[in-house]
Formats: sequence, C-alpha cells, structure tokens
Amino acid sequence: MGEFTPFAVHDSRVSTSVVPGISSGYVPFKRGLTVLENPYKLVIRIPRTNWKPYRNGGMSITNNYGGVQVLSEDATYVYVEVKLPQGALDGNYYRPVNTYQWSGGDLGQYASWLNWDPASVKSPAWGSSPIERQKADGTWFNSVNWNLFKASDMPIKLTNIRFNVQARPYDQKITGGATCSIPAGSTTCTVSLPQDIINGTTGYLHSGYEVRSTTEATFFAPIWENIAWHTLGPSVTGFDYIETTNILQVYVNQPGDGSYFDHVYVNRVWLSDKNRNNAEISVTGKQTGRNMASGNYTYEFNMKEVPEGSYNVVINAQDTFNNTGNLPYQTVVVDNTAPSVSISYEGKPISKNVTVYGLENVRIQLTDALTKPSLSRMTLRGGPVSDAVELSWVNLGNNLYAPNYPKIFPSLNEGETYTLTVQAKDEMNNVKESSVEFNYLPNNLVRLENLKTLAVNASLKTSDNTPLAVLYASQLRKKDGSIATGLQDAVLTVRKDAAFGVTVNGVSAMPGESKELQLDLGLGDSRSFPIFPAVSGLTGRSEFMINIEELK
Repeated sequence: MGEFTPFAVHDSRVSTSVVPGISSGYVPFKRGLTVLENPYKLVIRIPRTNWKPYRNGGMSITNNYGGVQVLSEDATYVYVEVKLPQGALDGNYYRPVNTYQWSGGDLGQYASWLNWDPASVKSPAWGSSPIERQKADGTWFNSVNWNLFKASDMPIKLTNIRFNVQARPYDQKITGGATCSIPAGSTTCTVSLPQDIINGTTGYLHSGYEVRSTTEATFFAPIWENIAWHTLGPSVTGFDYIETTNILQVYVNQPGDGSYFDHVYVNRVWLSDKNRNNAEISVTGKQTGRNMASGNYTYEFNMKEVPEGSYNVVINAQDTFNNTGNLPYQTVVVDNTAPSVSISYEGKPISKNVTVYGLENVRIQLTDALTKPSLSRMTLRGGPVSDAVELSWVNLGNNLYAPNYPKIFPSLNEGETYTLTVQAKDEMNNVKESSVEFNYLPNNLVRLENLKTLAVNASLKTSDNTPLAVLYASQLRKKDGSIATGLQDAVLTVRKDAAFGVTVNGVSAMPGESKELQLDLGLGDSRSFPIFPAVSGLTGRSEFMINIEELK
C-alpha cells in the first residue's frame, strides 16, 4: 500500500518480537499467517514523515472496532497497533485517513490475507438472509438486497423486522434503528417496526444495524438495509431534428436522478407509433449526455435506421422504477430509398448514339414515392476539348428540370461525346446519381468554312475593300418566326486548345475564354462582322463559337 505496511501480528505465545522497542509477543505479518487470538492486534508501519502528528498534511488511522495506539517509534517509522475482530472488516469503521480526504486506501484487505485458527472464538456474523421485513400480507423479503418498489406495488405496509445471525456461544444483541437480544446458541429475533410506503412519494430505507457480542466490545458486524421507492417519473422536455444528418435529439428530465446510490436513473427511451396503438418503432436511441445535478439527459435517434413508412411519432422515457413519461413529436415519413432519375431528350431516353440538339431541350425527371426529391448537382464532361462544366438548371415544376445553356463546343467529330451527370437527393438525404452519354450540337448551329487570314491582329482587306475573314449574318428569325433586328447580346468563346485568341466585331477572347459582345442586325438585313487574330505573330488553328441565347 505504499505508505502503509502491515508489519506484525501479536501472539502471546512467542517470546520474541519484530517490533523495535518491544521485547516479545509479535511475529512478522505475512500472507497465510494463522491467527489464534480474537480480537487480534495488527501492527502497521508508517513513515514518520507522513504520520499526521509529525506532518500537517499527513495520515492517520480510524478504527471504531478497537482503537489505535502508537506501539513504538524509531528514527524512520511509527509502529501503530490496531485491535480488530477476526473476519471481514467494514471500511466505514476501519480505514486510513489522508488529511482532507475521507479515506486514504484500504486497510481491511489485510484481514483477508490471514487465516483464523479453528480454536479461536468466532466473531459475530450475519446469517444468509441478514435482515428481513414483513409486509401486511404476512410475506417476508430480504431487506439488505436492493428492493426497488414501484408505483404498481403500492401502497405497501411494512410491519415487522427480523434479524438472522450465526449462532455463537455467547449472548448477542442487535443495535441500530431497532434493538433486540439473541441468546447464546440462538440465531434470530423479531421486533415490530411499522412503515407505510405510498404512491406519489420517493424514499430510501438505509438503516444501519450491528450484531454485537454482549461481552466483547470489538465483536460486532455492521450491515445496512436497502429499500428504495420512487414514483416521480421522467418527463420528455423537448427535441431537435437535424435535417443534414437525420438525427432526432431527445431531451429528458429525471427527478431525483442519481439518488439512492444511483438507483434512480433513466434506463430506456424509445419511439412509438400512435397510429399503431403506440407500437414501438424499430430504432435504438443512444444516450449522449447525462447531468445528474439537473437530471437532464440527451438521447439521439438516427431516423435513417427506421423502416420506411409513415409514423405518428411519440417519444417515450422510462426510469429504473418503471415510471414513464411521453411527448408527441410529429408525423414522420421515413424514406430510405434514393429518388429515381430519368434523363430524356424530346421525350425519349438518351443513349450514346443520340445527338442532342440544344442542351436546353434535355429534361430531368425526378420521382420519389415518399419524400420530395430535388436536384443537388449537374455536371457536363467531355466534348472536343474535354470540358468539365458545373451546370445550373431551371425547375419546370412537378420535379421536372432543364439544364441552363452551357458554353460548350459541339460534337463535330467521332469520339467527341459528352457525359451529363445528375445528382439528386430527397428530404432524408438519400442520394442518386445518374449519367447519360450523347453527341451534342447547338440548336440552329451555323458552321463556317475554314477561314484563312494573316497572323495580324487587325481586320485586313483585299484591294476591293473586302475583309479577308468575316462572319456573315443574313436574316435570323426568333422563336415566333419574326425577323430579329437591332442589337443582339452574344457570347464569343474560343476553344482552350486554340493556337491564338480571336477578335470578332472588336471583342477579343483568348483561348479558353468567353467574352460578351453585341452584334447589330440592323433592320434584319444581311450583316457582316470582321474576324481576325487577337494577337499578332501566332500561327496555327483556332476554333471559336458565337452563341446568341435568345434572339430579340
């Protein structure tokens, strides 16, 4: 034990002693030593530097059985003698005391290291059912073992108390909340001790009793009753639902939480379905918090673990005394299946062999049997320059969506397909991803023949004042068939693998860039717009496109 060392045991039969300053009667303490004397005397060695009389913060010993005395001292140690009855010892009565603490360790353990001589007088000892209480109906129960009475057991009327001990050759007596005598050779005594336990109350009978010899003061054995009742049930005080994780947090308060050596506590929280006669819902709550000072508990339920369906949820709590409380939550639809995603073009499924004219004509239909689905992401990858584009979309209603028009180049050659990937989720965060591969051409695509010009960032003209490279626009018609006129908003995009930037109608875009420009269609007559390199001195091939999202 570090600071405490069992050192010697008194034996009047020996003429020698291991205790300094004592000439006879003490043998060394060792495991398995057989002891004849009862009561016996144990010598404990303690360093002088940690003995309370010599150090303010030092240690001492409490012994309510037979007291403590300093037997001898030397320059290093103090030798303390304690008088004890044979048998098990109770730490409430015998223990080391560390200053400012109730106890400083376990001294009683050393008694278990010793053997008791069969010729010794036996100490008092309790019987197999030490204390029994009688109910008004005449039945008896062991009141030392924990008895937790519930509201359904009440009212309870206790009448008598009975003490059972082991027979001894001397008279014994019971002391404590009730007293009685047990003659030598007898094992029991009974006295009246009425007690009413009624509903609406909480309480704990923890009465301490001792069986004692009437002649030897150290001969006693303590014991305590343990009868508890508690009818103040838990209450469900609130809840929070975290949509991103589908976690339902539940808050419960337990009156008297932790009382009676922590025999009062919430031992179960569960969900039930009011629509199904409060049948328990198959999901397990996890306790994530408990504050005994306030009686507050936190439980979490992962609603993704609940079987699919609709529930009228009630939150229930129960304590160790079967008291319950509940709180209605709400109707919950549990959906563990991801939404379905259907991607189509002109009402038909899209495949690798399909050419989509105008991405705005693609439709994404979401369906979900239980909760509302929504789009969470849309990407387009591939094409002639291996684009990777995050797309926005338009909600057309009834879970139907269309992508907004991207600035991407058409699939003009073999192997230039695009892959459209759509990610959808529902209200319970079930996610579905779906992809389609297709060829793509813009609606109303006008493809120019290859234009050749000099590597000069200027609009060069022939001798008859004709531009070397030009974009011609004849009559363009709007969706209603009328001719588009005036200024039109357009976007110039140059492929990222282009050898040089391109200038159209005075607006320049470098490789991989998109720039806004305006084209004046006048009164709808034919118009031309000069095209030339954005930077002089670069040669090679540059592809570009001009996109007018909506003619005016």
